[in-house]
Amino acid sequence: MGIVGIVLLLDSIYPDHILLIIIIYKNKIILAYWHCEPFIQILLIMTNKKNNQSKFKSSNRKTRAVLNLSNYPKKLKGTTYRYIHKINVHKCCFNDAIFQRVRYRAGHITASLFRRAIFNNVDFIFVNLKSCNFKKAKFCDVLFYGCDLTEVDFSGSTFKNVYLVNCKLPNAIKEKVIVVSPSQIQPSQKLADMILTMRKNTSLEKYNILTTTNHKINNSIISILISLYSEQKLIQFFKKITITNKNQMYTMHDYIYSIDKYYKK
Repeated sequence: MGIVGIVLLLDSIYPDHILLIIIIYKNKIILAYWHCEPFIQILLIMTNKKNNQSKFKSSNRKTRAVLNLSNYPKKLKGTTYRYIHKINVHKCCFNDAIFQRVRYRAGHITASLFRRAIFNNVDFIFVNLKSCNFKKAKFCDVLFYGCDLTEVDFSGSTFKNVYLVNCKLPNAIKEKVIVVSPSQIQPSQKLADMILTMRKNTSLEKYNILTTTNHKINNSIISILISLYSEQKLIQFFKKITITNKNQMYTMHDYIYSIDKYYKK
């Protein structure tokens, strides 16, 4: 509880009576007369409460971010440098918001406004985006994987290096994005073994970018990387970062940026 010592001062006339208690707490001396005994109890209660709060904060840091919001009347800001699991947002406004290096996995973002929003290096993995409005939004280095894009409005939007894998999407944007068939390319056994080894490194694969949640290789994502680089280059790069990398990968394009930097492409 942080209490180092207690000194008791006895009454000289009535030795069984205590006149003063000296408490040393956190290198400070606290004085309390005997008739102020409740003060001591309050002190101990406050100490326990503080310890419990610190334990709660430390345990709360380990939990994944979850956002639940519906019919919020004010305009919301975007998100940067986060992994958000099981999001649940309905009829909210993110107009003009900026989303940078974010990975959304599972959940729902429906009937919400993203007009003129900017998405840079963002992954949407198994996210229901039905009926969202992305008018004049800018998408750069974005991945939609297993998303429901039914009745989504992309009119006036711009796309650069945007990949769609196994998505329900409107025909209007098919020519503006890169549509990848599931498991289009199968990796070699050597590359597969390298990726499974990488999966054990939580500094890289904590958020299952190259692998699935059931610890299998995500062939669709690997096929995208193989279409950009040779298998030999991928194996060489993966072998290197497994040993030296200390930065957490959040998105598929985090890998692409790192590979380009490694080979100075």
